[in-house]
Amino acid sequence: MLQFRFVVFRPFVDEVIEAKILSCNTEGLTLSLTFFEDILIPSHRLPQRSVYEEEEQVWYWEYPSEDGQPPAKLYMDPGKVVRFRVVENIFRDVDPDTSEDEKKKEKSYEIIGSMSETGLGCVVWWAPTEEGDDEDEEEGDGEEEAEDEEEA
Repeated sequence: MLQFRFVVFRPFVDEVIEAKILSCNTEGLTLSLTFFEDILIPSHRLPQRSVYEEEEQVWYWEYPSEDGQPPAKLYMDPGKVVRFRVVENIFRDVDPDTSEDEKKKEKSYEIIGSMSETGLGCVVWWAPTEEGDDEDEEEGDGEEEAEDEEEA
């Protein structure tokens, strides 16, 4: 008996998804969901005032400071988790006789996304900031409670 699994992946337009940055170039970011890596965030769909640093080959967002200081550079490094909105699903017919190299260049399915809205971009940008030692103590208490429960 022959068994196989078939997975269908096609996110809805306007769906918000988290993925990891796979690579950066002048065209934008390429993202990965581990099982799918043909996600492009074009440079014009990055947060406003995003700059490509040619030397490091990485994008950063110039976040304006409120106290007259120079803008903060928030980097979009490969490996960071980002949140993006699906803008377009692109399907292309790829001829079965096409060579493997040409198939890699000509993607049969590609997702175009955007990170230009509030709440999108690197997840750590929008995470609540930790304040003081109070939270550290609370985290420690939780670990001790978990250990006590295991011993009981």
